[in-house]
Amino acid sequence: MKVEPTVPRGAVVVTNPPYGIRLLPRGQSLPALFRRFERMLVRRPDLTEGVVVNGYKDFQRCMKDTTWSVLHRFSNRGLPVQLLKLNQRIQR
Repeated sequence: MKVEPTVPRGAVVVTNPPYGIRLLPRGQSLPALFRRFERMLVRRPDLTEGVVVNGYKDFQRCMKDTTWSVLHRFSNRGLPVQLLKLNQRIQR
């Protein structure tokens, strides 16, 4: 991920990736974006916490090397959204 080198050791990662009508750059898919995000989290065990505002129904299915728990469910302009917290990174 482009921002990874700028994230200091021990930081908390909070992100609101695209979902709904927010668009990705041409040629990218949400599952591919989520997998790149996940690889960064696994590569950086120094990052203390990860929190995601997620509106993509298959987010957790895309994640093979991390586990997440739902902290809160809500609606954003009619779309179901979850606030997720990173539980575990799986080193392979």
